[in-house]
Amino acid sequence: MADFTSPWFDHVVISVMRLAEEGVVQAKPAATHDHAALGFYTRGRASHFQQRERLELREGDVLLVPAGEPHRLEIARDPAAWGIGFCATCYAPSELAPLLDPFERARSGASPVVHIPGDRQQYLAYLCAELQREVTRGAHSAHANIVQKSLIGLILAEVKRAAAFSPPAELQTTLVGEALQFIELHCLEPISLREVAAAIRRSPAHDGRTAAQSAPDRRRQTYAT
Repeated sequence: MADFTSPWFDHVVISVMRLAEEGVVQAKPAATHDHAALGFYTRGRASHFQQRERLELREGDVLLVPAGEPHRLEIARDPAAWGIGFCATCYAPSELAPLLDPFERARSGASPVVHIPGDRQQYLAYLCAELQREVTRGAHSAHANIVQKSLIGLILAEVKRAAAFSPPAELQTTLVGEALQFIELHCLEPISLREVAAAIRRSPAHDGRTAAQSAPDRRRQTYAT
C-alpha cells in the first residue's frame, strides 16, 4: 500500500510517498525524474537498478537518485519505505549546496546507497512522517514553504552525516578496510597508490594495491553496512 502526496509544483517538496507492502513486490518500470529523490527503507529488502548496476538495499538504507538519473525497482520483499522528491533549485545555493554533496558524489560515480546508523533511523523516519503531514495540510503559503524546506534540510543533514561518518563495520579493523575507506572518501580526487599507502601507514606494495583492486567491487556498497 502506498500513501502518496503531491503538492503544487512551485513548492520545494514534489512528492512524499510511504510504501508498505507484504510479500514480494515485482519489478517496476524504469523512471527518470527532473527532480532529486531519495528512498529510505525502514523494513524489508529490495533490489534496485541504477548506475548500470544492481543495488541491494535493506532496512536503514537510503537510495539517492539525482535528477535525471534512470532507476528502477527490480524486486522487493516485505518492503516499507519513504520516498521523497524535492526541488533542489527552490533553495538558494548557500542554503542547500553543502547538504547535496552525497547526491553530487552519486552523480559522479560514487555509491548512491547510504546506510543510516541504527540509533538515527527512527528519527529520520519521524522527519519523513512530519514532512508528509506538513505537505498534506496543503497550506499554500510562505510559512508552509519554510517549514517544508527546514524538514528537507534536516533529512538531508542526516543522510550527509551518515555518508561521511558511517563506513562499513566489517571494514573498520583491517588494513584493506582502512585503504578502502580512504579511497572512498577521496574517490573524486586524483589520488595515488603512495597516498593510499601513507594513509594506512604501509609501503605502496603492501596493502595499497590490494585495496585499489578491491575498490571497484566495493563501489556500490559505499557507506552501507
